[in-house]
Amino acid sequence: MATQYSTTSTLGYLERLDLYNTEKPYASAIKPWNTPGASSSNLSIVNHDIKIHDMRRSKQGFSTDIQGFELGTFPATLTDDELRDQASLRTKYFPEAEEFLKMRYGAELVFIFDATVRNAARREHSSSAVLRSVQVMGASVDVHVDQTPASVYRRLQRQFPHEYQQLKHKRIQVINIWRTLVEPLRDRPLALCDWRSTSPQDFVACDLPAPGYNGEVFQVYHNPAHEWWFASDMCKKEVILIKMYDSDSEKPGSSIAMCAPHSSFKWKDAPGINSPRESMEIRAIIVS
Repeated sequence: MATQYSTTSTLGYLERLDLYNTEKPYASAIKPWNTPGASSSNLSIVNHDIKIHDMRRSKQGFSTDIQGFELGTFPATLTDDELRDQASLRTKYFPEAEEFLKMRYGAELVFIFDATVRNAARREHSSSAVLRSVQVMGASVDVHVDQTPASVYRRLQRQFPHEYQQLKHKRIQVINIWRTLVEPLRDRPLALCDWRSTSPQDFVACDLPAPGYNGEVFQVYHNPAHEWWFASDMCKKEVILIKMYDSDSEKPGSSIAMCAPHSSFKWKDAPGINSPRESMEIRAIIVS
């Protein structure tokens, strides 16, 4: 076993403002042009110094059921250019990813509803950027969870209106597959928070109004108990599975992880940056 390794960086958390006791956090993709003085967002993010541990040098195992995330191997058959192409993603990568998730989770249904290509050379962005079916963004720089329980079931009903009454009683998970398009990844890798180190009071629902769809995510308050992890020097054949929701976590007495807060971070003592971070992520509803 290699010597354990940790690094220190800053992560952006939602500021603990009295405002959020009376006004729900929001970040709108709809500009309030017709309302003088209105703002498209009321989010206030503050940075905290955080220790982040390397999964590769830890004695413990990682899984989406326990910590809310895991490192796995899933070589894509697509080229890097195809992974950046909307048509190729839908026709080639989505079917591969669906099969991968079915095998991993023993699922009866997998539905991919979103894909994002992130490029650190672009403008870094907050998770307040509204999700679309396929999009290109900068690296996310605040701690967040892509879904809330309420938004998961709204999406499930929207995508499966006729089957919803039957599906909602099954185990519902939302899992993201995150992969790097450059290797080894040293520029703005992904940091993930162990679900077991969180408290329910850390999570704050945030509205994401957009044309045609109103999303909702969790913003996260800082908690000194949070335990953060990353995978050093990720390569293209590797993926991180990140849980955004699990209905089994809400059963009485359950120890199943509900989700994993996450953010990109600056790896200050990385052994040389080879190229700007570029990553690809898909989001999937899993029914089992």
